[in-house]
Amino acid sequence: RGGLPRDSPRCLSTPVRRRFSRVCALMFETLPPETVALRILLRDLEGDLEERVERLRPIMALEFDFGGGQGLMLPGGTPAQAAYLETRQAFVVGNFVSVVLLSQCLLENVLAAHVGIEALSAEIHRREFVAPTEKPTFRRTIEACTAIGLINEDDEHDLLRLAKLRNALSHFRTVDHASHIDRRAMTELRSGPSILADDARFAISVFVRILAKPAFRFKPDP
Repeated sequence: RGGLPRDSPRCLSTPVRRRFSRVCALMFETLPPETVALRILLRDLEGDLEERVERLRPIMALEFDFGGGQGLMLPGGTPAQAAYLETRQAFVVGNFVSVVLLSQCLLENVLAAHVGIEALSAEIHRREFVAPTEKPTFRRTIEACTAIGLINEDDEHDLLRLAKLRNALSHFRTVDHASHIDRRAMTELRSGPSILADDARFAISVFVRILAKPAFRFKPDP
């Protein structure tokens, strides 16, 4: 007949099964820490590998300029570079809260730095330009980017929406607040994790669309 083999641990008596479990635990504890860590990492990577590869596609397309052969240029120094690398990693592995927070952090740094570059260029060429402050708000940065033609109305709308998503995660809201994930789950009749996943996909779509603009591309040396 079918079923488990006679020597399967699940077919053993309770005392024997307990001893078997203790032996397995002892073997696991005697493994080198590096081996244990590697096993945990491999098990974690194996979970949703196909989904991770699929999430990597838009990031790879951005970095290879969608086949155009141009590189990606990120103004904003170390904060922008670190936020870019961590956003990319967070999206691929499925850390969706981090994706929303880091995407807004990245875009705020990149856009504000670009406005600063434009202000410096205007000063050199003696053009009129409203110089940015040392600590501009995200809304002020968005307005400046709209004024110089870097972003359009749709971009502005989506950037402000991204900021609201970020604020709802980084600042406390009671469950009665409309932006709370659990309140949205009850209103939309779906799970909180699925809402977070959709918010992360939206954040990445804005992330990719803004950084794909010509202002952030350059032609690498052959």
